[in-house]
Amino acid sequence: MKKWSLVIGASRGIGKAAALQLAKSYPNDKILAVARNFSEATLSEFSGLNIIIMTLDIGNSESMTSIINLLQNAAVRFVIYAAVSLGFDFYNSTSEEFDRTMTINAKFPYFLCNLLIPYFFEDSKILFFVSKGCHSYLFNSPLFCISKAALYMVTQVLKKELQVPVGTLFPGVVKTEMLTEVNERIPGKELNYDTSLEPEVAARFIDFVLSAQVSANEFSAVEWSIYDRSHHDRWLAPGETIIENE
Repeated sequence: MKKWSLVIGASRGIGKAAALQLAKSYPNDKILAVARNFSEATLSEFSGLNIIIMTLDIGNSESMTSIINLLQNAAVRFVIYAAVSLGFDFYNSTSEEFDRTMTINAKFPYFLCNLLIPYFFEDSKILFFVSKGCHSYLFNSPLFCISKAALYMVTQVLKKELQVPVGTLFPGVVKTEMLTEVNERIPGKELNYDTSLEPEVAARFIDFVLSAQVSANEFSAVEWSIYDRSHHDRWLAPGETIIENE
């Protein structure tokens, strides 16, 4: 049976890097890269690899049926949920934007994992990205924080309800377009772009956490942080270090 891995939100940043890393680590699998749209540069990077492109609106939960229809007679090895929406600030929020942000950040993964149950097997793992917005309020990002808190509870529910290991991971402060968007919301408290991590480093960390080096129990037991030095010797190259962005 053909093995697939799903990367939801694979058009840029960490999601794109994760799709490329999985294609390298699992050359016999198919990597389904899902996003609303893909730039020509990203399509060029994916070209010739074992990556299947799917464009759909993750803000519309009904669109997930397209994923299921593609997976007939397949098995799903990994699900990486990298899609994220910051949403508007408090004063510009609308009911429609609230619903869309909640769908992208919490509703879509909740129902997608339910639909994927028949496709999981003994090596399957589901990985979600978490941030400080899951547990505390980040300035000018109310919809992001509300929906990320909901996503955190989604992960707790799935850990109890599914027979598949579910993990959470903090990829760190990474050089992405989203970091630029976040910094625009926190004038005077910007995160340092120059000292942030490259997406490829975060992708190698993700690859390690999903690998056979990490047992199912260990995978689900902790909230993985790229800044936690206890695991660095298990995946970083000799002499390579990671310093937390202040």
